[in-house]
Amino acid sequence: MKKIKNKNKKIIRNIAIAIGITLAVGLILMLIGNKMNSNAIKSQQEAENYQDWLSETCECLAKTRHVCTLNGFEYNATRNLCVNSAEKTVTTSSMRCSEYNCSGEIKLWNNITEIWEDKIN
Repeated sequence: MKKIKNKNKKIIRNIAIAIGITLAVGLILMLIGNKMNSNAIKSQQEAENYQDWLSETCECLAKTRHVCTLNGFEYNATRNLCVNSAEKTVTTSSMRCSEYNCSGEIKLWNNITEIWEDKIN
């Protein structure tokens, strides 16, 4: 009888440990997810601020960057259109500046990485 009680205690202890580990892992994943989300929002805001700074401070040299101005639309380079997959609609893109002259420093838009880069002479 004593062996059965010890076995039950071990099973309960193991279940409690498993639940504790699961809760700890879940909490850690939630914290990491929140931090990643806030970093993505911060990065997007910084990119928008940088874009505003470029357009206000520098001279546009070329307009070859495709931008979708409507909410829910993303540029599809293959189709050369702005596509809203959820609504299954398309529209044309707007052309924005892709190259700026900032007091002799040339800033180029990289379509692959979708970030501004310095032109290397």
